[in-house]
Amino acid sequence: MQQLFVQLLEERYFNRLPEALVLKFATESADFVRFWLVHCLRSMVSERELAIALFFSAEWELEELASLKSFWGSYVVMADLQQEQSFKTQFCYFLPWLKTISPRHADAIRVFSALLAFDRRPTSVGKKLQSATLSYTQLPVNLLDDIKRLSLPHLRPITVYGHQGKGSVETGVRNNMHYPTPIPNDNIALACAERVIAKFAGIKLAFAEPIVVLRYETGQFYQWHYDAIHAYTDEIQAELERFGQRSRTAILYLNDDFQGGETEFKAPYIQVKPPPVSGLLSPLNNHYV
Repeated sequence: MQQLFVQLLEERYFNRLPEALVLKFATESADFVRFWLVHCLRSMVSERELAIALFFSAEWELEELASLKSFWGSYVVMADLQQEQSFKTQFCYFLPWLKTISPRHADAIRVFSALLAFDRRPTSVGKKLQSATLSYTQLPVNLLDDIKRLSLPHLRPITVYGHQGKGSVETGVRNNMHYPTPIPNDNIALACAERVIAKFAGIKLAFAEPIVVLRYETGQFYQWHYDAIHAYTDEIQAELERFGQRSRTAILYLNDDFQGGETEFKAPYIQVKPPPVSGLLSPLNNHYV
């Protein structure tokens, strides 16, 4: 299903994917809806597409819908009843065939409303530093634990390629472990975290890279570096022209039961101790990291 979904995304990119075909897959396959739902959460899809994906997740009684209701229902407090009713009306408008709202459909509407409310509300900066901002996302520990549990079997040593050409490796730059999360994936915890990170970092989801889970153990490090990509070859320059420059990095802390691990910024020089769990450190731009 993952490979099929990749093919469908490519067809959609070139505007060759009819909506009727998407609805056909959604009617026939719960696995397709699972991938679609996660894709909607981690992408800037239309509100209509989000509503339809949530509708089908309710039709298939996906566990992911229950997880979304549990997370977003508590993470976003709907204090404005008029706004909540407006979101419900909007959801039903996108689904004219929905005549009777079952408890599962009501869950889908709650998630839809919470997501729209979250996207539209401002975020607060916990602390402004000289070259970074520190925010408190208040993501629940159980969601962060899910991400750690998912990532653990996939952690691998990071390879930093050198300037000497293909195959050259720099061993003194960094020596920690990482897991670059794949596109697409069907993990709802990662999708929720990505949406929250992008919001707090001030990055549109359309331009946000997938999460890379990093693990540092005693003695592991990442030396001074720029997160911006230096185009020292024509090949890299061509990639940057096609995909764009990485302009900002956001660091979400998944745990706080450790000592050390400070992040240093060189210009101006400051040291930032890791914030409490779920804190988000976002440099103002990648020329500082």
